Amino acid sequence: MIGIYPAVGSQEELKSLHTEDARISEEMGLIQQEGRLQNEETLASRSEDTQDGTNEQRTKVSKKRGRIRELEEIKAQLAQKELELMSKENALLEKEQSMLVLRQELDIERNLRALITKEKEQAEEEAALAMGLCLL
Repeated sequence: MIGIYPAVGSQEELKSLHTEDARISEEMGLIQQEGRLQNEETLASRSEDTQDGTNEQRTKVSKKRGRIRELEEIKAQLAQKELELMSKENALLEKEQSMLVLRQELDIERNLRALITKEKEQAEEEAALAMGLCLL
Protein backbone atom coordinates (compact mmCIF):
# COMPACT_ATOMS: atom_id res chain seq x y z
CA MET A 1 0.00 0.00 0.00
CA ILE A 2 2.98 2.29 0.38
CA GLY A 3 3.30 2.31 -3.41
CA ILE A 4 0.70 5.11 -3.68
CA TYR A 5 2.95 7.54 -1.85
CA PRO A 6 5.82 9.46 -3.41
CA ALA A 7 8.26 7.98 -0.83
CA VAL A 8 8.35 4.68 -2.72
CA GLY A 9 12.07 5.24 -3.03
CA SER A 10 12.43 4.39 0.64
CA GLN A 11 12.13 0.67 -0.12
CA GLU A 12 14.59 1.02 -2.99
CA GLU A 13 16.92 3.04 -0.81
CA LEU A 14 16.67 0.36 1.88
CA LYS A 15 17.64 -2.30 -0.66
CA SER A 16 20.57 -0.22 -1.88
CA LEU A 17 21.67 0.31 1.72
CA HIS A 18 21.62 -3.44 2.30
CA THR A 19 23.62 -3.98 -0.90
CA GLU A 20 26.15 -1.33 0.11
CA ASP A 21 26.39 -2.84 3.59
CA ALA A 22 27.09 -6.29 2.12
CA ARG A 23 29.71 -4.84 -0.22
CA ILE A 24 31.44 -3.03 2.64
CA SER A 25 31.39 -6.15 4.82
CA GLU A 26 32.95 -8.15 2.00
CA GLU A 27 35.57 -5.47 1.45
CA MET A 28 36.38 -5.41 5.16
CA GLY A 29 36.81 -9.18 5.12
CA LEU A 30 39.23 -8.93 2.22
CA ILE A 31 41.20 -6.21 3.97
CA GLN A 32 41.39 -8.31 7.13
CA GLN A 33 42.62 -11.29 5.11
CA GLU A 34 45.25 -9.13 3.49
CA GLY A 35 46.27 -7.92 6.93
CA ARG A 36 46.67 -11.46 8.21
CA LEU A 37 48.73 -12.47 5.18
CA GLN A 38 50.89 -9.42 5.56
CA ASN A 39 51.41 -10.16 9.25
CA GLU A 40 52.55 -13.69 8.36
CA GLU A 41 54.88 -12.32 5.71
CA THR A 42 56.21 -9.75 8.14
CA LEU A 43 56.97 -12.40 10.74
CA ALA A 44 58.68 -14.62 8.16
CA SER A 45 60.80 -11.87 6.68
CA ARG A 46 61.43 -9.81 9.81
CA SER A 47 64.98 -11.08 10.17
CA GLU A 48 65.73 -10.15 6.53
CA ASP A 49 64.17 -6.69 6.50
CA THR A 50 66.09 -3.49 6.76
CA GLN A 51 64.83 -0.50 8.69
CA ASP A 52 63.31 1.03 5.51
CA GLY A 53 61.36 -2.13 4.65
CA THR A 54 59.90 -2.31 8.13
CA ASN A 55 58.78 1.31 7.99
CA GLU A 56 57.16 0.71 4.61
CA GLN A 57 55.20 -2.25 5.96
CA ARG A 58 54.13 -0.25 8.99
CA THR A 59 52.85 2.44 6.65
CA LYS A 60 50.83 -0.10 4.67
CA VAL A 61 49.36 -1.57 7.85
CA SER A 62 48.53 1.92 9.09
CA LYS A 63 46.77 2.75 5.81
CA LYS A 64 44.74 -0.47 5.97
CA ARG A 65 43.71 0.24 9.53
CA GLY A 66 42.59 3.69 8.44
CA ARG A 67 40.57 2.17 5.61
CA ILE A 68 38.97 -0.32 8.03
CA ARG A 69 37.99 2.53 10.35
CA GLU A 70 36.55 4.43 7.39
CA LEU A 71 34.53 1.38 6.31
CA GLU A 72 33.24 0.91 9.86
CA GLU A 73 32.12 4.55 9.91
CA ILE A 74 30.32 4.06 6.59
CA LYS A 75 28.66 0.93 7.95
CA ALA A 76 27.47 2.88 11.02
CA GLN A 77 26.11 5.63 8.76
CA LEU A 78 24.25 3.06 6.69
CA ALA A 79 22.74 1.55 9.82
CA GLN A 80 21.62 5.03 10.91
CA LYS A 81 20.05 5.69 7.49
CA GLU A 82 18.28 2.34 7.66
CA LEU A 83 16.79 3.28 11.03
CA GLU A 84 15.65 6.63 9.62
CA LEU A 85 14.03 4.93 6.64
CA MET A 86 12.26 2.45 8.88
CA SER A 87 10.97 5.32 10.99
CA LYS A 88 9.70 7.12 7.88
CA GLU A 89 8.08 3.93 6.63
CA ASN A 90 6.27 3.51 9.97
CA ALA A 91 5.08 7.10 9.80
CA LEU A 92 3.74 6.51 6.27
CA LEU A 93 1.94 3.38 7.41
CA GLU A 94 0.30 5.31 10.26
CA LYS A 95 -0.79 8.05 7.85
CA GLU A 96 -2.16 5.45 5.46
CA GLN A 97 -4.15 3.80 8.24
CA SER A 98 -5.49 7.18 9.33
CA MET A 99 -6.48 7.91 5.75
CA LEU A 100 -8.33 4.60 5.47
CA VAL A 101 -10.25 5.31 8.67
CA LEU A 102 -11.17 8.78 7.43
CA ARG A 103 -12.38 7.36 4.11
CA GLN A 104 -14.53 4.82 5.94
CA GLU A 105 -15.99 7.56 8.13
CA LEU A 106 -16.73 9.63 5.02
CA ASP A 107 -18.53 6.70 3.38
CA ILE A 108 -20.58 6.13 6.52
CA GLU A 109 -21.47 9.82 6.67
CA ARG A 110 -22.57 9.80 3.00
CA ASN A 111 -24.75 6.74 3.60
CA LEU A 112 -26.33 8.36 6.65
CA ARG A 113 -27.03 11.57 4.71
CA ALA A 114 -28.67 9.55 1.94
CA LEU A 115 -30.87 7.72 4.48
CA ILE A 116 -31.82 10.94 6.26
CA THR A 117 -32.68 12.62 2.96
CA LYS A 118 -34.81 9.66 1.93
CA GLU A 119 -36.66 9.64 5.29
CA LYS A 120 -37.20 13.40 5.03
CA GLU A 121 -38.71 13.04 1.54
CA GLN A 122 -40.99 10.23 2.75
CA ALA A 123 -42.09 12.35 5.71
CA GLU A 124 -42.84 15.29 3.40
CA GLU A 125 -44.87 13.01 1.10
CA GLU A 126 -46.82 11.62 4.03
CA ALA A 127 -47.47 15.13 5.32
CA ALA A 128 -48.67 16.26 1.89
CA LEU A 129 -50.95 13.24 1.62
CA ALA A 130 -52.31 13.83 5.10
CA MET A 131 -53.03 17.48 4.28
CA GLY A 132 -54.73 16.44 1.06
CA LEU A 133 -56.99 14.03 2.92
CA CYS A 134 -57.86 16.64 5.49
CA LEU A 135 -59.00 19.08 2.84
CA LEU A 136 -61.50 16.64 1.40
